[in-house]
Amino acid sequence: MLFNYQQGFTLIEVMVAVVILSVSLLGFAQAQLNALHASEQANLINLADLKNQELAESFMICGSQPFCLRQVLILWRKETQEIFPKGIGLVTKLNFSTYQSKIQWLFSFSRFPSSLNLLFNSI
Repeated sequence: MLFNYQQGFTLIEVMVAVVILSVSLLGFAQAQLNALHASEQANLINLADLKNQELAESFMICGSQPFCLRQVLILWRKETQEIFPKGIGLVTKLNFSTYQSKIQWLFSFSRFPSSLNLLFNSI
């Protein structure tokens, strides 16, 4: 009596297992990359909020002194351009003492710019 025993795996089974493992690892790597981008974007949003708060506090300290306000704006815009990727800092005077600050930046993995606005009073 002749017995035909098969031991191990066939080449097809091994190749299918390798393909499934490869696709799983690529999905995991993509998820990690997305998490890294989201973390970096959250960090930039937090930093933009801090820079806007810093500007509001500096305006309150300066009061209505034009030279002080001009120097604060120059420094704030310079820091905005250095910190944020393609960053733009804008300040709009809405009325006598109310201002709106906006930091806008373009993130490398996004086609659309991100921005953060803050309304504040200088008095």
